[in-house]
Amino acid sequence: MNYLLKNPSNYRIARAVRDAWPGLIEQIAAQFLKELEQGFGFADPWVIKGIAREELMKAYALFSVSKLEWGDRYSIAMQFQDPSCGNLWIGIQKSASMPHIASLHSKLAEKTGHSEGPWTDWVWGRYVDPNYRYWNTPETLERLSVPMQSEMALRYFVDQFLLLKNVAEDEIDAAARI
Repeated sequence: MNYLLKNPSNYRIARAVRDAWPGLIEQIAAQFLKELEQGFGFADPWVIKGIAREELMKAYALFSVSKLEWGDRYSIAMQFQDPSCGNLWIGIQKSASMPHIASLHSKLAEKTGHSEGPWTDWVWGRYVDPNYRYWNTPETLERLSVPMQSEMALRYFVDQFLLLKNVAEDEIDAAARI
């Protein structure tokens, strides 16, 4: 702060940095999510629904993976609970009209050690690792964009989705047929 106060011409620089910050978050998040889509290696019958760029900075922006037969009824998803890519949640999302899958919730709780929920729109879920929970911090943006760190971040998210897929797929298949 003293650096800025010593020279008033630095005020413009501070303002420019502040104004650029949301765009930087959006750009890094969009690029990382694109790389994540490619990193899954999922093919038919899997469908990946990315987050539209204009929706990315809004609260409740949802990135999901589902099978064609699940439609919009169930998905493996992650969602920013706060605007500006903050407070990232991951789990098994469902439409409010679909039943909860109690056995799946129990399996995921046992496999992961997290037993939160269920909620109206989620069979099971939890916040991601604190290193990746807030995509609007300098530290997390580095983890998502610096080559060695972004590879670790991609591996983390791919592993999380694969874990959920492996535990949930058969049970969601059965529930989606009802």
